Amino acid sequence: MAKMKGQADLISWLSRPHLDDLGRLKLSIKVWNSIDYPNLSKHEILVRYFCSKLPDLCHLGENLSPDTEDFVNLWETIREFIELEHPIGAVTSETKSQLIEALVENLVKLDIKVLSVLKATTENTSFGSFFSSNVLVYGKLMRRYLISWRLILEGKCPTKESQKGITDDLLNNLKTFAQFQANNLAFRKIYLEHIHQPLTEL
Repeated sequence: MAKMKGQADLISWLSRPHLDDLGRLKLSIKVWNSIDYPNLSKHEILVRYFCSKLPDLCHLGENLSPDTEDFVNLWETIREFIELEHPIGAVTSETKSQLIEALVENLVKLDIKVLSVLKATTENTSFGSFFSSNVLVYGKLMRRYLISWRLILEGKCPTKESQKGITDDLLNNLKTFAQFQANNLAFRKIYLEHIHQPLTEL
C-alpha cells in the first residue's frame, strides 16, 4: 500500500479482479483508516470511487433477502463507509454533492438497514458545514430519509428491528439544522419544496 503514489495506483489496487464490489468497499475502509497510506487525497479518491460503485452495491442488495447475513453485512459495510470522518477540506463540496445525489438516487429499498445509511449521512459531523452551505443537497437527503421512514412505519416493507429512537433522532436533526438556518431565506424555500410535505405525512 505504501508504494501507491496517486489516484491511478489506488483505483487499480482496489479494482483487482479477485475482489468483488463488497470486498473493494471493505478494502476502501481499510485504506481510509490506514496510516500506511497517508496521502490526504485518498479521501477524495475513495468517496468518488464509492459513488461509482454504489449502484452495483445497491443492485446486489436488491437480490438479497433482508433476513440473510449477506444482506446485513452489505448494508452495515455501506453504513460504516458513510460514517467515516475526514479532515477539513479533504473531500471537496463537489464530491460531497455527488455522494448525496448518489445516495438519494440509489437508496430506495425500504428496509431499516438501508435507512440506517441515510441516518448516518445526516449525522456525520464531517458533513455539517457542507450541509449549512448546501441547503438544497440537505433538503433532498432529508426528503428521501423522511419518505423512506414513513413507508417503513406504514409496514410496506418487512422489518424485525426496533424502531425506537429513529423518529426522535430524525426530528432533532432537522430541528437543529432549521435553527441554524433560521435567517436563511434559501432554506425556507427548500424546506417548503422538499421537506414540509413528507414531514407532515410522517
